[in-house]
Amino acid sequence: MSFMTAAPVAIEGASGVLAGIGGSVEGVTAGVAPLTSAVIPPSATDPTAILMAEMLNLHAGIANASLAVWMMEHSLYTTTLSTSGASYALAEAANLATLG
Repeated sequence: MSFMTAAPVAIEGASGVLAGIGGSVEGVTAGVAPLTSAVIPPSATDPTAILMAEMLNLHAGIANASLAVWMMEHSLYTTTLSTSGASYALAEAANLATLG
């Protein structure tokens, strides 16, 4: 028979740290995203410059969309970790109550 030991306080602490990291990334990207997707070509008459600016804007849009997906997944992971910590704490409290 195998046993698992969980430290609910440590799990909750890790969840808080991860939430802080996510908040930092979200704050930085909110300020940078509009700047990266609004590249203006240096010359309105040079087709190469116009195409390059459009390609940079396209790549920035893809990067911003990927980052939005990452932030959503990060939020779900952080929520799951926090919920799991609370679940372990409740299970341990219930086990201690049955012991006496």
